[in-house]
Amino acid sequence: MRHLLRPLVPLVLLAACAPASSSAPPPAQPNLPSRVLQAGGSTDIRLNNEAAPEAMRVAAEAARVWELLPAVYAELQIPLGTLEPAQRRIGNTRISLRRRLADAPLSRYLDCGSGLTAAPYADTYLVTASILTTLQPAEGSATDVFTTVSASARNPGTSSDPLACSSRGTLEQRIVELLRQRLQQ
Repeated sequence: MRHLLRPLVPLVLLAACAPASSSAPPPAQPNLPSRVLQAGGSTDIRLNNEAAPEAMRVAAEAARVWELLPAVYAELQIPLGTLEPAQRRIGNTRISLRRRLADAPLSRYLDCGSGLTAAPYADTYLVTASILTTLQPAEGSATDVFTTVSASARNPGTSSDPLACSSRGTLEQRIVELLRQRLQQ
């Protein structure tokens, strides 16, 4: 009987490797770290599905919006580490945050996963982030605002590897909201 099954093994393996005949696109994967348990330890796997930042349009000329951006960053309590007037880029590429950004918990802006108690790591771990906003003139007298947020979180009590965080898109929206408020003043 064993000699009869031996020729079938390659066919079964080949069939298992064949692509499924589905026309639906695969579901999007979350940008959260996963832990794979292996014999003798575990391995962290990080999936990074960050897309290019989307433009949010502001109804004002780029020069005027550029004048207001430092005050917006100050209101959000983001110290400026990058200020490039020629490229109209402003922000900080290495800011350490703990629990809050201005008046809001970090979990409002970042998803870094959560522990067994469901407490968001963004609110309990030390977060290192890069927050950069770039302006580009748009049609008419409008300006496209591009904000890129990337971050990682690390348990301050351990020497573990940092966890990748993903932006919820709310900080990018908040920056534009504050710009629009200042433009109306």
